[in-house]
Amino acid sequence: MNTNCCSRCHRMLKDPISVGLGMGPVCRGKSAGITTNHPGGIAAQYRIVKAEHAGPQFTMIWIEDIGQNCRSVTNDAEAVVRAIADEYGNARIIYKDSDGSWDEIKHQRGLFTGFAPARDLAPPT
Repeated sequence: MNTNCCSRCHRMLKDPISVGLGMGPVCRGKSAGITTNHPGGIAAQYRIVKAEHAGPQFTMIWIEDIGQNCRSVTNDAEAVVRAIADEYGNARIIYKDSDGSWDEIKHQRGLFTGFAPARDLAPPT
């Protein structure tokens, strides 16, 4: 993996902050505040913290729950998995919940299958 390339658009990263996050400022802006589509209208809100890839395939996505007065990522996991799988395929999803803990949302081909602890998989800083 070339850590000097944006994990979203694969362009070269120029500033140290972008290199550290693995994503350029434009792509970070596009990834900020993603809201899932939920039939009840109150959907989870999250942001992409980091996206890791090996070649063209994304391998791991880190997200952070940023919603207030809406469903949490935990409570809207099915919709979150669908949204991320549409963009990033079958990458592992590691998320920081509203309590600040890192956990994994398990899925197979975009279908939510459960949760697993992932404290040791916090994104590299």
